[in-house]
Amino acid sequence: MSRIESVSVEKATGATEKLYAVIKSQLGGVPNLFQALGSNPKVLEIQLGLGAATKSLSSKEKESISLVVAQENDCAYCLAAHTALGKMVGLKESEIISARKGKSEDRKLNALLQFAKEVINHKGNVSDATFIELKAAGYTDSQIPEILMSILSDIFTNYFNRFNETEIDFQKATSLEQKETL
Repeated sequence: MSRIESVSVEKATGATEKLYAVIKSQLGGVPNLFQALGSNPKVLEIQLGLGAATKSLSSKEKESISLVVAQENDCAYCLAAHTALGKMVGLKESEIISARKGKSEDRKLNALLQFAKEVINHKGNVSDATFIELKAAGYTDSQIPEILMSILSDIFTNYFNRFNETEIDFQKATSLEQKETL
């Protein structure tokens, strides 16, 4: 059971109700994460805005970042959500598993995932080699703050969901260990 009392779609009013309408129009419903954040509409608005701030990244790049960050932060809710969202934007099951491992057959996406994984595992410190590879893969100086913003947004939701014990309302993601034995 969640620690923070969620604001259901039926009970939402004011700013929360308006934000829910936007979420519902994009996702077809309001996931439990957003209903929990609905208790503070300003935080919900900021969280939604962080995703909108990453305009130069494709949906596949954003979802791939979210998958590796959720994997590294061991957030079951976000793994489930971003597995579903990844499929919605066209990621294949094999690409989802690879992204969770911080890898891709695509050189550009692989550099992005390695960068994100290193940011998470080294608290923002990234080796020169990883940075050079990111730039060599085609990411620009103006995209790097967006990449970091995407990672930051994911860290927030990972930590929030872990703290809140948010009930998973997506199909649970299979552990990587289980995937390897199948």
